[in-house]
Amino acid sequence: KWTNVQFESLPTQQSFFWLRLAESLNKEITPLELADNIDPSCFVRPSGEKWDITQLPIFLKESIPDLHRPNTTPKQPYVLVFSRSATRVIEIFKTLCSLGSKVRVGHFFAKHKTLQEQQQMLEKIPYHIVVGTPTRLKELIDSGSIATDACSMVVIDMSVDAKTFTVLDIKDTKIAFFRLYQKYLHDQVKQAKTKIVLF
Repeated sequence: KWTNVQFESLPTQQSFFWLRLAESLNKEITPLELADNIDPSCFVRPSGEKWDITQLPIFLKESIPDLHRPNTTPKQPYVLVFSRSATRVIEIFKTLCSLGSKVRVGHFFAKHKTLQEQQQMLEKIPYHIVVGTPTRLKELIDSGSIATDACSMVVIDMSVDAKTFTVLDIKDTKIAFFRLYQKYLHDQVKQAKTKIVLF
């Protein structure tokens, strides 16, 4: 089992990510798609030996200097953050609110609001950052309520639950994430339009 891979080198992170994709999608992915690997340069590693989610706002400000630029287009967030549970999504959302009122942050998961209510929110509010569980974010992207065109960074929360599982270990969340990644994000990552961060 991989542990604390977010603190490892970029080549190690890339290997981990692609192996997880292969095992998660298994028979859904073709040999040709599996061979279409990504480079370690597609990943960004925060500086320092260790960090936690409280440092995410500072990391985003440093990594995306124009994060505070006005976003007038609904459905087009600049950053997508994926986490393993509703409780953790709320925790990250509260942490990101420290970025100030100029950076709109939305949080999305099941049992919070209905899918339709969340779709209506996304129609009206141009969020800079969207935080959510992979399953709910995939539903919103599949329905056209979130577009990935403007997304310059995908942050994967690597915190562990009581069983020491991350969002990329839990069966349902890892499958939902990699299905979303393969369909909507892979080409953008390959073209260096979007960076991946294991945080």
